[in-house]
Amino acid sequence: MIRVLLADDNKMSLQYFSKLIQWEDYGYKLVSTAVDGENAWYDFQTYMPEVVIADIQMPVLSGIDLAKKVLSTAPDTVFLFLSSYKEFQYARAALQLKVYDYLLKHETTKEILIQKLEEIRTYLAQEKKKRRLFANEEISSLFLHRKENICRLEDSTSFLTGEYDCFILEEEHHFPFFIQKLQAYFPEETLPDKKILLEFCSTMEYVVGIVAVSEVQFVLITTPSDNPFDFCCRLQRKLWKQFSCSYSLVMLQKRQSIQKCALAYEQNRVYLTQLYFYPSPTIIEGTYLLPQNLVLPIPEEGGQFTTIYEGILADMDRLYEAIAASKDFAAFCRTAEKWLDLLLNYDKRVVHPSTGRIVSLFAGEVSWPGCDVNAVYQWIRSKFTFLTDILALSHYREYSSFVREATYLISIHFSNCNLSVEWIADKLKISPSSLNTLFKRETGFTPWKVIINTRLSAAAQLLLQEPDTPMEICMKTGYNSLSYFSKSFKKAYGVPPQEYRRSRLHEKDKT
Repeated sequence: MIRVLLADDNKMSLQYFSKLIQWEDYGYKLVSTAVDGENAWYDFQTYMPEVVIADIQMPVLSGIDLAKKVLSTAPDTVFLFLSSYKEFQYARAALQLKVYDYLLKHETTKEILIQKLEEIRTYLAQEKKKRRLFANEEISSLFLHRKENICRLEDSTSFLTGEYDCFILEEEHHFPFFIQKLQAYFPEETLPDKKILLEFCSTMEYVVGIVAVSEVQFVLITTPSDNPFDFCCRLQRKLWKQFSCSYSLVMLQKRQSIQKCALAYEQNRVYLTQLYFYPSPTIIEGTYLLPQNLVLPIPEEGGQFTTIYEGILADMDRLYEAIAASKDFAAFCRTAEKWLDLLLNYDKRVVHPSTGRIVSLFAGEVSWPGCDVNAVYQWIRSKFTFLTDILALSHYREYSSFVREATYLISIHFSNCNLSVEWIADKLKISPSSLNTLFKRETGFTPWKVIINTRLSAAAQLLLQEPDTPMEICMKTGYNSLSYFSKSFKKAYGVPPQEYRRSRLHEKDKT
């Protein structure tokens, strides 16, 4: 909606024009009807309308004086004078102020006003497109080449005159160290196309220009709005609907010149990593990014974490609390990398005692933490909790790489009825007989026996967790014959699948 301010000291005239059309039907919103020039100026500063329609002769502050104030503050405002016949020459002379046009009160019908508003809409769209090209060029110059421009900011003749709000828009993404350490488990991260994102944002209401200052960070310059927080909320919703991607926003500067917006960015960009200590997506004031007074000692390397030991979770919590209190993102990255390295030392090398499967700590993830320090920490901590629970139940056993990889392949492909020892051996570039020999020597079982045990163990879990029929569970666990599945299950557990389910659920109900 294009915001309109209407000002006239004649109450009948003011009421006539305010009720002449249903403004919303034509894409306009009447934000103020002011009874004199002084009230009009106050409301202009409050609502920052794109269009002002004002009587020439008003008490306290005339239409001419109001136009001077408005156009010196926001030169892109479309200003129209309301005039009578006797003020006609006066109105024509007033056009020297770069007022857009004038309307004769006694000749302005509903049709004439609608036609004028359509002209203004076209004009504003053209001007916005033109300003966007110039604005993005200037924003790029100020925000991407700061070292060259900072010394001459105050002397620069800016295309972007007037006052603006400045925001930092950041796409939710995953910390580079996180993806680098675990790239074997997670697909490559995909972010919205930058060009499409910039074009989408630049067409939104209030937006003057947007420029990418990094792969995930953008400076957004807007005309002042009455409620910047509401603007951020609307922007977040629209971006999610368009790109299915979350965004955080920092309200860096409000109602300031473009030069002061650029200076605020230069002074604060080193602190933008503190954004990661807030839940994502978030909307915060730039003042929350300032350095914290509380600085606690943080281990530089996290060198004490060399092996899993009793009390590691408590030590991790204490260290994380110190990092979160001081908001030291670099320390968090260093320490989290050490934690991930330690987890990777145990990944696919520990046997789960209840299933006999080698544990993969990260496989099968459908989602993982993003641009939020606490979410990443809690995710890593959950992996340590899971690992320490297993280590408490079983002895650590080291297998050869062939046995580890083969057992891992079995754990993720056991539901495939075509899974075979030959297929696994081919994947590992080893002969089936050599694989059988290694398995028998290191585990006491053949690979085929491990496949059978894995399938039956999974079937037993599904019988207690899922409402599926035995036939459905049979298909989910790599069997294509219900009779063979039932026979194998009874041989392993002493009872057929249905009876196993009934007896176990009955025991559970009794407890």
